[in-house]
Amino acid sequence: IHTNLAELSTFGPELAAQMRARISAMTLATVGDASTVAWLPVEHDIEISRAVRDVVGVAGLRKWSLDAMARSAQGPLLRPLLDGTCKLFGVTPHALFRMLPRGYGLVYRDCGENTYEPTGDRSGVVTMTGVPPMFFADDYLEGTAGAFQAFAQIVQWQGSVHLKLVPKEQQAIFEASWARPAQ
Repeated sequence: IHTNLAELSTFGPELAAQMRARISAMTLATVGDASTVAWLPVEHDIEISRAVRDVVGVAGLRKWSLDAMARSAQGPLLRPLLDGTCKLFGVTPHALFRMLPRGYGLVYRDCGENTYEPTGDRSGVVTMTGVPPMFFADDYLEGTAGAFQAFAQIVQWQGSVHLKLVPKEQQAIFEASWARPAQ
């Protein structure tokens, strides 16, 4: 969440200021004062994501989430997990998706669980169950889809993620696919 707040600056000063104006002083202070590895309530991330969506739309939220995840993968929380996963499973999007259930628990508490199932050589499905109702508001899960799309980018592939929401069952389904970039 700390990284996500810092990532607002990637939009430039004018848009970042518009986004910050939509975020409560409490969230700005709590997240701004936290260490980069501190666990923070997800409500702060939802508020930040809503501000991004309000200013740059859903497509902008997805792109911002993708870029933020790609940068977070180089940080102190996720880099060790990423390195270990790549050593065990190889450097592929499948490897990153396989680590998702473990990594999700590092970032989110009491926010459901997820599983990953490969569906082909270059595709797979993440199913989130027990998703809190607040995740279905304000396009928050669209941002999550963008973050999942970063998994392909992190290992130098091109990917896409299609999101299917099933709020009545507290479920979100992310269908991911990827291809090697053209040389």
